[in-house]
Amino acid sequence: MLEVASTFERLLGRRWQHYKIEHVTHFDPNTVARLLDGAGFELVELGTRGAGKYVSADFVVERSGRVLAALPKLLAPLRARVRGGFCVNPLDEMLVVGRKR
Repeated sequence: MLEVASTFERLLGRRWQHYKIEHVTHFDPNTVARLLDGAGFELVELGTRGAGKYVSADFVVERSGRVLAALPKLLAPLRARVRGGFCVNPLDEMLVVGRKR
């Protein structure tokens, strides 16, 4: 299996939410730094703060089943109580800022 620097990937294995068809490549911080360097950029900032995405309660309920089969049923009341979306940041996405040397 692909080595990914994510606690959630290590916990969930094949059930990790980022193993899907549109994600053909995964990067860890070291790989991103090497790629930037090789392309003539210096790494300015790399971290998980501010990463993540806005999701609906439906999304959270559906994806929770990957963690534990019983969770979607337990979290189902969220669908009626949460309007709009909210930010989810499981710290398995990163924001990267580089600057041309």
